[in-house]
Amino acid sequence: MNRTWLSACSMLVLVCGSAAADISLGQTTSLPAPQRPSGVATGDFNGDGQVDLAVTTDTPDKITVFPGNGAGGFGAGVNHPTGAGSGPQDITAVDFDADGDLDLAVVLQNAGVLRVFVNNGGTFTGGASVAIGDQARGLAAADLDADGDTDFAVANRNDNTVTLVYDQGLTLSAAVLTAGGEPRVVTAGDLTGDGVIDLAVTNHDDRNATIYRGAGGGAFVFHSTVSTGANTRPEGIAAGDLDADGDLDLAVTTNSGTTLNFVTVLRNLGGGSFSGPVNFTTGGVNPGSVKLADLDADGDLDAVATNQDSGTIGVLTNTGAASFAAPQVVSTGATPDGMAVANLFGELTAEIVVANRDANTVTVTENLSAGFCPSDFDQSGFVDTDDFTAFVVAFEAGTDNADIDGSGFVDTDDFDTFVRFFEAGC
Repeated sequence: MNRTWLSACSMLVLVCGSAAADISLGQTTSLPAPQRPSGVATGDFNGDGQVDLAVTTDTPDKITVFPGNGAGGFGAGVNHPTGAGSGPQDITAVDFDADGDLDLAVVLQNAGVLRVFVNNGGTFTGGASVAIGDQARGLAAADLDADGDTDFAVANRNDNTVTLVYDQGLTLSAAVLTAGGEPRVVTAGDLTGDGVIDLAVTNHDDRNATIYRGAGGGAFVFHSTVSTGANTRPEGIAAGDLDADGDLDLAVTTNSGTTLNFVTVLRNLGGGSFSGPVNFTTGGVNPGSVKLADLDADGDLDAVATNQDSGTIGVLTNTGAASFAAPQVVSTGATPDGMAVANLFGELTAEIVVANRDANTVTVTENLSAGFCPSDFDQSGFVDTDDFTAFVVAFEAGTDNADIDGSGFVDTDDFDTFVRFFEAGC
């Protein structure tokens, strides 16, 4: 991977620029997986310093962990059963028991529960669980009650609810929010700008998204309903500051048939009030998952969407002011489902990992983008204390641009990574 720009950055005085860059994608490699891979999470699960993959797979129901080698390659998968007929789907990595390693939270769709699988030296065993709703999907992880640990929110497709799951210190408790028609995916972030985590959920049948305002202490109240488009239905959703104005916007995958297939942007106008939908094609049919990440390391968030009926992903470069260029379309495998964006090569830009449900593969698309300095957080052209302050604010708010290591969530690893680059001056 060609990232020679790093050596040109000198200690604490840089001129890195902030213009939009191009996302340069390399080869896509395919990793054989057990039957019907669905959700995918990334992290160092075995403590060797390399990024591994955890994938939910079928027949029998299990989590398959592929150890990474730090150069984009992976060893043979190791299976961890989740229970016969449990139906593992969405998955995320979090240190649930605060012992310094990453555990896994998994939606067991058929069983109607969220279960934590505890990491014991790289081996996972079933831990705390709690009942969720019918046909649960779209797992989001965030500190919902501001008590310092990670909680979860799950959209329940068949009973029109969102389940809130709270970490109570090695146990889980749950509460329920009423959603719209057939909720698909939920995302978390400070959408109203008051320093408290809020939620947004896509309602497929209602063609809109519901915003729930965090009321403190883990409680949420209805805030607003935002149209995602009269002619399309929403699926995936992600929150991030797409126009660099300091608040979180929403990117939603929407579709209708073979002709209308979009990443739809809802710009935050302040206080959690959103603009009307603006559509950008994904280059394929039936977009599902969407992720936001700074793929070209130019300081703004780009978008990736899975095109489920095309066997592709659409990679969209942010050209400024929440506008995206035409997508780069990359072949994956049949029915791309779960997706993660993670740094697999130990460099500054992150790769795209996709579980292809009907191909029985996981694909990794290499990112060759050169990019700019991650520690020039305010994009001033210099690394100084203003960057540190700006990062701390974003980190405490849990915003996507504080996801420095590209893991998909904001945690202490991002803080450590930022400090490392800041001390190095780039």
